[in-house]
Amino acid sequence: MKQIVRVFLIFAALIWGPCWAASFVVTSNADNAGAAGMTLRKAIAAANASPGPHTISFAPALAGQTITVSSQYVIDRRGISILGLTDASGRLGITLDATAASPILFAVHASDFSLKRLRIVHVRAFGFWVFAGADANTPSDVSNLSIEGNEFLGDGAEAYSAIPVTIGTAYAYSGAKVTNVEIAGNTFAHFRTTPGKDGGDAVHIHAGGTGSLIQNVVIRDNTFTDSTYPVEIVVDSGSQNRIVGTQIYGNTFENCDQAVNINNIGTFGREALRDNSIEGTLVARNVFQRNAKHVLIYGGVSNATGNSIVGTEIVDNRITDSQGGFGILVAGGSDGATRNRIDGIRIANNTIRDNTNLAIWLLGGIFGSHENSIRNADIVNNLIVGNSAGIALTAGREGSKGNILAGARITNNTIAGNRMSAVEAAADMLNSSGNSIAEVTVANTILWGNEREFSGIDADRVFSSITTSPQFAGANGNVASDPMFVDAAAGDFRLRGGSPAIKAGRTTGAPFDDIECRNRAAPPDIGAFESGAPSACAGPENNFTALWWKPSESGWGINLTHQGAIVFATLFDYGSDGRDMWLVASGLLRQPDGSFSGPLYRPSGPAFDRVPWSSVALSEVGTMTLRFPTASTGSLSYSVDGVSVTKIIQKQFFAFPMPKCVPATSSRAQSSNYQDLWWNSGESGWGINLTHQGNLIFATLFTYDATGRDLWLVASSLGAQSDGSFSGILYRTRGPSFDSASWSPITISPVGTMALRFSSGTAGILDYVYNGVAVRKSIERMVFSAGFPECR
Repeated sequence: MKQIVRVFLIFAALIWGPCWAASFVVTSNADNAGAAGMTLRKAIAAANASPGPHTISFAPALAGQTITVSSQYVIDRRGISILGLTDASGRLGITLDATAASPILFAVHASDFSLKRLRIVHVRAFGFWVFAGADANTPSDVSNLSIEGNEFLGDGAEAYSAIPVTIGTAYAYSGAKVTNVEIAGNTFAHFRTTPGKDGGDAVHIHAGGTGSLIQNVVIRDNTFTDSTYPVEIVVDSGSQNRIVGTQIYGNTFENCDQAVNINNIGTFGREALRDNSIEGTLVARNVFQRNAKHVLIYGGVSNATGNSIVGTEIVDNRITDSQGGFGILVAGGSDGATRNRIDGIRIANNTIRDNTNLAIWLLGGIFGSHENSIRNADIVNNLIVGNSAGIALTAGREGSKGNILAGARITNNTIAGNRMSAVEAAADMLNSSGNSIAEVTVANTILWGNEREFSGIDADRVFSSITTSPQFAGANGNVASDPMFVDAAAGDFRLRGGSPAIKAGRTTGAPFDDIECRNRAAPPDIGAFESGAPSACAGPENNFTALWWKPSESGWGINLTHQGAIVFATLFDYGSDGRDMWLVASGLLRQPDGSFSGPLYRPSGPAFDRVPWSSVALSEVGTMTLRFPTASTGSLSYSVDGVSVTKIIQKQFFAFPMPKCVPATSSRAQSSNYQDLWWNSGESGWGINLTHQGNLIFATLFTYDATGRDLWLVASSLGAQSDGSFSGILYRTRGPSFDSASWSPITISPVGTMALRFSSGTAGILDYVYNGVAVRKSIERMVFSAGFPECR
């Protein structure tokens, strides 16, 4: 595969140089049509008048000045960037006063638009407005928008109901699309609205119409203060609309009402909101403090019916000091909504403390909602301390019927010092009936110092936990003993040496790491913290060499090999015909924001058993970008022949211990962990990725069939043998197309066997039999950059 790396590096040098077609420098702070010099309005008009791309910048002499905007700016040419000024300390030098620019300041009707480093004050209605398919002047397909490093200030007056950034699809359009939006490093302050009135959002992402799509919106590293709805991700009209792959990470939310709101929100008196979905949302590494409510997720509200929210990750956040609200509220339906569902939510590695209401509340239906459901909820590795209550599971309340809460797994949490119940469950509350709770488990969890530990939880559903409740202690591995925190009074809930929680958990269902990214042992400790090692959470030195996947879509994955500032990615998936397809991004380069991106290729080559080997052919099919908001959670965005896909991914775990990979400082010849990309340097174009955990290796082989088409085979459980080799069954799979909106089960067929024998940590022999044809290859670790990984 060295050939692929070389091709990438040459290609990158060709495409990543400066390529602006024209530049316009604003020299005047006037905004009237007859003003002398180059005004911002004239610069935008000139950029709109000729093919781009174009940059609009500001003369240094304008630093510290204000442009009083008289009416909206319209962007209707692709490829325009507006770049403000900053001084040596990073302060913004250009202010736009939007008092008179109502209802819109920037109406964007084109793709590839950037707005950076501007201070925008007195936003009265809309600051940045994209509404795909809104009218004849607005395209139905808008992509590649960047809003970065700006300051948006409202007046804080509820009467204005301003929204500084709104991005959506038109209510009366079918098939509109907005993709690849980045909202990063901005400040949003003082956007308020009265209860029940529109507005008050800082960032409003909304899908409407029929069959519309919003995909790959990244909201990162922003600061939100004093706003009603800082970030709102909603489907609010129509049917069969989708919002896919939204990523909300690294932000700070303070003194707001509802910090993050994810919602299929219907409206009585309008056509019912039907069959829409919000998929693969990531809320990670944010700081929430002193908000009324922190994170709210509703499957459906009002006349919403049959909508879904699936694959939501709420991980590695700090959620503190709510003023009367909740830490995390997840509701299947509210205010009469029917048959909506939330499926596959993971709440993990969060610190949730000192909130005046519940830390986590899963609620099937409320206020007369019927037949909604929450299924497959994992609540893992959270520190839940000092709240009014810890975790509540409620199927229905306030006149709701037929709602379902099923499959709530509460594992390796530390729940201490809460003023009411640590964990409580109830099917029917407050005039509700016919609601149900099923398949609740509590395992490896510390419950200590709460007013009471359990309510509504059966004794046979609690395992290997620390609890003093008489009906639980002493059964199913539960222990009634002081967990021996390091210093609970000072907020340190790690375990002291000799704690009864150490190595007392069960391995079934346990996570591979703890709240501070330490590897879990087998058996693991009870609680959110694993003892013994220092914290190992995300940092710039992290190495992402691993097999990554989306657990709810078993049958595809992506192997990453991370060396220095380059990630080599091999994606194994399925084509539109259901046959195996593999794609390679052999040189994803680290970007200034920490992501990795580059071209994506599909190869073809000689048959897997060809001797001698011949060269491969590469077809560039699109691009790929990887982001890693946390050490073990990421996002994958890629395109294949114009079809875009965004997935939230996590490291795949199948055996204790999962290794951590770090840049090697010496030879790996003595290494006994073989996790890496391996190849034969004399046969460029094929390879095998090994993921090594415990005594098992998961192997993904990338090669070609007899026709030259890409072929991948998997040996998902190569077990360690007494002679030091690893062997097991080899499989081929078929599955749904890589871009399927609804993943369906794959089919797995055994096609042979595979064995690996290693003469050292850097060399080995691969033997496999595929459909009766035996192949033997010498293999070695692939090295393509400094900083190659050592996993241990």
